[in-house]
Amino acid sequence: NGIRYTYGSYCLGLRDVVIDRHQGVGRYGNPTQQFLIDVACAKLKIGGGEKVNLTVLIPPGHFNEHAETIKRRLTEVVKDEDTSKVQYDARKREIQLREDKNPRKFKFMSVKVRPELIGALLCFSIDPKGRLIENNELGGVWFGLDGGMHTLDILEIRSGALTVNNLGETTIANRGIFTMILRN
Repeated sequence: NGIRYTYGSYCLGLRDVVIDRHQGVGRYGNPTQQFLIDVACAKLKIGGGEKVNLTVLIPPGHFNEHAETIKRRLTEVVKDEDTSKVQYDARKREIQLREDKNPRKFKFMSVKVRPELIGALLCFSIDPKGRLIENNELGGVWFGLDGGMHTLDILEIRSGALTVNNLGETTIANRGIFTMILRN
């Protein structure tokens, strides 16, 4: 579209407002996050028409209410009402980095939305080759903490399994790094 973007820590040198604009639950699956996903895929050398299985992690307190909306943003297909011709397909991605001679193209084959901290559980549940560890360290009751800029997520793990019946109550607003540490 002729629009130029920048990413990484270089953004912070341009304007402080950059980080403030990409906060809150509305950022998940929005055009800025889609761009950041595109950059991440390009940096991973994806772009020769590969099919990508994407997992997006969101604060657990937003999971029940917003997971489907986020998935829809990343898989949306818009068709012309008269001709049914596809006008936009969020699954089909294209990005060209400065060092690229041609745009990188790839497609989201599946999009899964999962609560943050699920990755931390995997660190204790699988070995370096991705195989499940039968006697992992997550026996008994554990709590996972994730401090964001403005929120604190607390997940309960019982006998190695995530307790999902109270996901809506796991994200605590105004208790994140900015609120509790940087601002004080």
